[in-house]
Amino acid sequence: ILLHLANIKKIDGPMVVMSGINNLTRSLMSGSFSPVFGAFFQQLLFEAAMARSTIGRREVVKRSVSNFFKKLRGSELEYSDGERVLNGSFYRPMLEIFERDCRMIQVISQAHNTSASFIVQPFIPWLNKELAIEESRLFSLLDQESADFTPILSELADYQSKYRDDLHQICKSVGMKFYDANDSNDLKGKEWLFVDRAHFTDEGNLAMSKLIVQYLEI
Repeated sequence: ILLHLANIKKIDGPMVVMSGINNLTRSLMSGSFSPVFGAFFQQLLFEAAMARSTIGRREVVKRSVSNFFKKLRGSELEYSDGERVLNGSFYRPMLEIFERDCRMIQVISQAHNTSASFIVQPFIPWLNKELAIEESRLFSLLDQESADFTPILSELADYQSKYRDDLHQICKSVGMKFYDANDSNDLKGKEWLFVDRAHFTDEGNLAMSKLIVQYLEI
């Protein structure tokens, strides 16, 4: 999407995508799943707003939109006390969308005679990092504000190995380079690198940039 918006005529360097956590987290949580876009945060609000934008048009348009979003939505999953928070129903479909997107990125990179790489972004529950004082304080505040998310964090740890292997296999099958940044010792020290469990401070971004340059040998 960014490539299209920027209207880049020529890509002179390697293409790098660093992502992965939102795809996994949102696909495993209860809610909507689109076979086109997968699952994303605030998806139901987005779909409802899109549907409301057509109200006032002809009834046939209203019905068409309603039917369209019914097809996009997955089943609403509900859990009672004692059950696991996450559900793997959409894990496979999520990987299929990931593979589709990787193939598209690879096509673009080949058209520009360059390479494409996918990097699994560092994620504190997977990184085994020694937390800085600032990180500990921030995470504590975040946990107070979103207590419902705490059980999800512990269950995500169970998916680390399988998810990594599945992403690696997909990248290999489409010809993309693959690197899991959670393996890097340079991110595991006690420096303040994270503002939450998945996003960097400025120092964290600098450290990650150096890793990417080192990994790609550029």
